[in-house]
Amino acid sequence: VTRNLNSGADRRYVAHCSGETSMRLKTGLQMNAVLPITLAILVSLGMILRTLSIHDARKGITVAEAFVTSVSDLSVLTLKCFASVDAKVRQQWHAKVASIEKYMESLPSESGNEGFLLQEVADRLKSVKKEFNEVLPLLDESAAGKGMARERTQELIDRQNRIGLALQEMVLLSFKLATATQRGVLNKEETADTALVVFVAIFALLMAWQMFVIGKEALGRLGQLGVAAQQVTNGNYSVRVSIKDSDEIGDIFRAFNAMLDRVQATIVRVSGEADTLKR
Repeated sequence: VTRNLNSGADRRYVAHCSGETSMRLKTGLQMNAVLPITLAILVSLGMILRTLSIHDARKGITVAEAFVTSVSDLSVLTLKCFASVDAKVRQQWHAKVASIEKYMESLPSESGNEGFLLQEVADRLKSVKKEFNEVLPLLDESAAGKGMARERTQELIDRQNRIGLALQEMVLLSFKLATATQRGVLNKEETADTALVVFVAIFALLMAWQMFVIGKEALGRLGQLGVAAQQVTNGNYSVRVSIKDSDEIGDIFRAFNAMLDRVQATIVRVSGEADTLKR
């Protein structure tokens, strides 16, 4: 009877319990897929933050390029003002100065090379405005056709030269500022990319370490169940596994112990009935 019990109902009961609990364990292990999904979400958020962080910086590049163009246009308008006393040309000159000042307000003004270059351009522009306003009466006097004193003529030439030199310096400084702005954007992109890679690497290592710890613990506990099952195979139905947790593996342990309780109870009952029949 005991032999038939070992080969029949108890094995089917073991298969039933093992199948049910293994499905729950499989479901629990599949929950680990949340980790890669979480990693993907965090990477996506990191890319969004990276895009937002350099968006304003890329705007700075556009403003810097327009700033260079405006400074070059101002040089051309200055030469036109020197050659003509047309009021429209002078209005265009003042409008161009206003646009340059507006661009300067939009450019990054933080400390460092960019801030230094921006201040240098502002100083040159202030000097150009001052010289230009002072040279206008001399230009009008020269265009009137009246003879100018030698001192006034020399003053006109000197002021024109100073304005031309300041504008050349402004053009050069604007190119340097645009280059520095572009380099700053590239540095920000590299920093953001490096930070994102480091973050992903750290998170991946933590995820791998967590999986390793969970897997090692699960295999160790299942190893205890394997030892107990081997003893049951050898006929020791009094063996039990200790239950410390309430997870899927703990459910397997409880089902295993409950199975052995039922098997032992059945063996005792069948043995008692056999003794009764012998009498």
